[in-house]
Amino acid sequence: MNCYKKLRRKKNIVWRYENFSLEWQSAITQAINLIGEHKPSVPARTMAALACIAQNDSQQLLDEIVQQEGLEYATEVVIARQFIARCYESDPLLVTLQYQDEDYGYGYRSETYNEFDLRLRKHLSLAEESSWQRCADKLIAALPGITKVRRPFIALILPEKPEIANELVGLECPRTHFHSKEWLKVVANDPRAVKKLERYWSPGYI
Repeated sequence: MNCYKKLRRKKNIVWRYENFSLEWQSAITQAINLIGEHKPSVPARTMAALACIAQNDSQQLLDEIVQQEGLEYATEVVIARQFIARCYESDPLLVTLQYQDEDYGYGYRSETYNEFDLRLRKHLSLAEESSWQRCADKLIAALPGITKVRRPFIALILPEKPEIANELVGLECPRTHFHSKEWLKVVANDPRAVKKLERYWSPGYI
């Protein structure tokens, strides 16, 4: 599996390990050791780290992961990616990867949801009901651990469960995260939730 086909210019990737759990640190170390090597079946966190290191957010990569490892594994990879934030430095060849926490502002606009992550919706829509349910259960179970700014993404790719979006509308969050809530307009169906969402409007960001 070639995670690096989109990486055209060599860039310096820096990981900030603080705030990552020991399990995450192990996955990142494994990913770094696999750079340039044949990619065996690896844990979902390691695959997520590899894709972020390569800055490969393509639909094609997720398609390949689904084909080779299955939809449930791909779902776990997408979930894991929600815990990694990219910090673009003044040097265009330097990218810093760090833990996505509530205080980090990057990702609250539309670029939060890239082609790789959104492609999961396509595969979920084509899945058999039993497979869809297992993946949906994984996504819902992950919600409490995902930072507030990223949670609307889960609602976005599970439109069959609008109750998720309805509940997230009332979730307290910093003002810098309001742009993320705009995406709930696509899924929310409770009239009270829709009314609350009227204040989350920012022209030019969608």
